[in-house]
Amino acid sequence: MRRASDTAQERRRQIFEAAIAVISEKGFHKATIREIAAAAGLGKGTIYQYIDKKEDLIPLIAEVGISLMSAKISEAASLDAPPEEKLRIAIESQLALFDEHSRLAEVMGGEIERIKHEDSELLTRVFEERYLNALASLVSEAAGRERFSKGESLVIAELIAVMCLLWSHSVLAKKNAGGIEAYETLLEEFVLRGVSGRRKEAENS
Repeated sequence: MRRASDTAQERRRQIFEAAIAVISEKGFHKATIREIAAAAGLGKGTIYQYIDKKEDLIPLIAEVGISLMSAKISEAASLDAPPEEKLRIAIESQLALFDEHSRLAEVMGGEIERIKHEDSELLTRVFEERYLNALASLVSEAAGRERFSKGESLVIAELIAVMCLLWSHSVLAKKNAGGIEAYETLLEEFVLRGVSGRRKEAENS
């Protein structure tokens, strides 16, 4: 028998995927709940079991998106691979997600600033607890434990997320990098050389 929480998670994921499809095509303000419900294969009434109004889609999309990103980090962390390889794979997975949903990232960037303060605080907490801490742990592991403070590892993790997001909407990044593979290589070298450099510096001191 399926748990109610499993069904709720599945419904939230359906709404997320449908909202991505509709909002990416039409923009947030032109998208309607009826269209999103149809794309999800759900009734409008079911959608409104998870939101009170259309604006509530923004935190829902953001929270489900954070969960997807976090799952990719967990997959990388669970691999039987050297720490630097785990971090490299984590970076690749994040960049791929932002590239896949580049239009959505662009739309969400403007809308997320307009959500309620309490929703913003919740998303910030969820982002740090589910995503940043996990990515920071990979950074710390790749650098060698205690080479970075916890705060430094969190800052580096957030920089990685921001640099991956940059690819989704920066015309200049796409123009100057020469393609996503070249950008990925540049990003990985920038991060991994810095992280491994800190480890070597500490080992030689």
